[in-house]
Amino acid sequence: MSKTELAKAHAGSLDRPDAPATASILMLGEAIHPLRPVPGRRMPQWRVTGAFPKVHDDGGAADSLPLNYILLRHNQTPMAQRVPVLATGPDTVPEGLLRTLATHEAPLALPIVRVTYVPPGPPGFPDPTGGLFVLWPDRTQLAALDDEQELHRVLLSCAQFRIVMPSGENLSHCYRYGEQSTTTADGVSIPVCYEDEPPVHPIADGALRTLRSSDDFDRCGQPTVRVPPEFAARLGRRQVLVSFAASGTATKESKVQALARPIPHSGLRGERAVEVDQLIRNAIGAEIGEDVVLTPVKVRRNRAFDFIAGRPSYVVCRVQTADLPTVEQEVCLLDELTLGILGVQPGDEVIIEGVAEPGGVVKQVRAKAFKTSEVVQQRRESLHGGDLSCRFPSSRDALAVYPDLPWVFLDSATRSALHLAGQKLATVRLRPSRRYQLRKEMREMLLLLGLAFIGLVSILHSVQAQLISLGGLILLVAAGVLTRIRGRLKHDLRVSLGQRIANRRERRRPRR
Repeated sequence: MSKTELAKAHAGSLDRPDAPATASILMLGEAIHPLRPVPGRRMPQWRVTGAFPKVHDDGGAADSLPLNYILLRHNQTPMAQRVPVLATGPDTVPEGLLRTLATHEAPLALPIVRVTYVPPGPPGFPDPTGGLFVLWPDRTQLAALDDEQELHRVLLSCAQFRIVMPSGENLSHCYRYGEQSTTTADGVSIPVCYEDEPPVHPIADGALRTLRSSDDFDRCGQPTVRVPPEFAARLGRRQVLVSFAASGTATKESKVQALARPIPHSGLRGERAVEVDQLIRNAIGAEIGEDVVLTPVKVRRNRAFDFIAGRPSYVVCRVQTADLPTVEQEVCLLDELTLGILGVQPGDEVIIEGVAEPGGVVKQVRAKAFKTSEVVQQRRESLHGGDLSCRFPSSRDALAVYPDLPWVFLDSATRSALHLAGQKLATVRLRPSRRYQLRKEMREMLLLLGLAFIGLVSILHSVQAQLISLGGLILLVAAGVLTRIRGRLKHDLRVSLGQRIANRRERRRPRR
């Protein structure tokens, strides 16, 4: 059996590779897989149908997997960096596209999506009688398609046309090949990719559209969302729970929430948009351009202690039900890397922050953290898979997130105390207990202080000199303790003085 025949047997009833596509498909070399839209979701969440065997610890075999995961699994460009290009029936023959890509030594993975448009289209708009499709090449594939075309590729905005994806998404832009256009030919400029511009369909009530967060601000060790200034003014010093805004029929993903620190951003003034860190997007399974809901909540934390021990670093973890050895034990299990990022050792105390009702106080618990054994980790990896209806659901199948956040194993009592009872794939935020670390450091340093003072007493005979020396030792020990705590628990990106000066000069330089 040939590769094409084998792909057809796996994927079901498919079009012939020498005929134009009639439905949304994903080309993977000679294999052609049906591409199933997910209502209300962007393309990375769409499902690819076929027989996909288990690879390592990816959640097990399945016959329907997220599009972005399939592209990742084949080491191909993700949807975020692909470019929408309009095509009609004759231009969507898989065999011809495959030949074009192979001739130019371009990657052979190419999504093809059947779309509709709201007439009238712009002048010279292709006749959709034979089917109107959007090809999604990466930049290498786009160069190959450009080379095969006699016409220029031009950019169309949503003001010139309205392309509706089968998921209900309205594209903000799209390219087409045409002789005339009101826009400038785009043959040499950097193409506008899928996630460079958000979609233009209406935003859900009470929601904000998700944008990618930039890297030009201090996150203070916490996952953040940057919000319009007027929204931040209403929040005050409160934090927010971020959740996916279900459109149309409610989705189970909307139950997953993640705690984030809101920061005002003047660039969003007057807009219904929010910049969301990737960590938060992965936690709830939201894509760039989708809508999220921000629920104000309160978090109890002694901010005055920040001046002494520094701001703590946070880690967001995916909750897993406890393995049998830790059931009904008031402990949590973390992997070695997570313990290292938190700056704690096995057996140290950490603070776990859960969720809260709108406007309420986020539930917190203190628990000792231990390293997850390989047996526990491998046993859970072999069991997890499927959507939220399964006992041990997989973030890959339920949220289209792979690889997942680090896991934390919590027993039922702890999950209930965090207001997470009955929630699957929930997330929590962890930080080290600075009070515990202070007590731990003091226990070690007090012994040295006692030995040093005994030595001073034997040397110094004046009570006044002894008291002054004792005070100096106490200050020295306190400085050493705080320095060690700050160095272990706080993670700051350090930029050299010369680089900081150069950055300031660059910002002050007038733009032409």
